[in-house]
Amino acid sequence: IIFIALVSVPAFFSGQEAEEIAENLPQASETLCEEHEESAEWSLGLIELSGILAIAGLILVRKNHPAVKWTMMALFISALVSAAAMGRTAYLGGQIIHSEIRDGAQAAVPPAETEKTEKDD
Repeated sequence: IIFIALVSVPAFFSGQEAEEIAENLPQASETLCEEHEESAEWSLGLIELSGILAIAGLILVRKNHPAVKWTMMALFISALVSAAAMGRTAYLGGQIIHSEIRDGAQAAVPPAETEKTEKDD
């Protein structure tokens, strides 16, 4: 968890560069980009909290402190919430580029298929 908390920081900041690229794509929506960015901010905060709890847990275990049990329970809950938040962030990021997974999106039919079907009618 500590490692994930550390590598999440550069991953988060790489999002600014990716946003600039995504803005030039025709299927990218500014609303989706903003939702993804907001979710990423929450996810980063949650995983950093988990990292801090993991470090605290290691210190408390080494000192054989009685608060280890509560720290580990808090770490477990924080890690689960962080994983869910990261999953949501990834899903929202996927929606930016992959329009086929957006809510209410219809299956993409190639233009040639559509024209052929209209001519047959």
